[in-house]
Amino acid sequence: MDLKGHGNSYWDPDGDYSPPSLANDIVALARSEALHDRPVVVVGASLGGLALLAAAASIENLEAAVLVDITPKMERNGVNRILGYMRETMKSGFATVEEAADSIQQYTSNRKRSRNLESVRKNLRVGDDGRFYWHWDPAFVDSVRATPTMDRRTGTFMTG
Repeated sequence: MDLKGHGNSYWDPDGDYSPPSLANDIVALARSEALHDRPVVVVGASLGGLALLAAAASIENLEAAVLVDITPKMERNGVNRILGYMRETMKSGFATVEEAADSIQQYTSNRKRSRNLESVRKNLRVGDDGRFYWHWDPAFVDSVRATPTMDRRTGTFMTG
């Protein structure tokens, strides 16, 4: 599943993309009629991995969890840099997929520009104006105000 506000999933009408809300969605899926009596294996990358960590204790039928590209403590400057880039480019969008790829390459100047534009395209949606925008709900990026960290004892997120 894509987390709400990400990929091809729905955008939360209330704009609630808090870590506990994302974790509750995962728990609800694991407890759904289709999965409630079956072993569940979950895979989460980045924010999805953090949400899985928060949800794991509440998934009774959890068989295994695979976490990719996450850390229990995030560097505030790095998070703020990413959020700044997302906020800046989310509002203006891109004229073409190539422009988006160029922007990503400038942001990650230590990497080579991707030749596979499909990997860039899958993270974009076409707006009513024909420009390309990140496929995330703008309310998600705007909702992140502080760097979340996880309390390892309780599995809950804290901000500050």
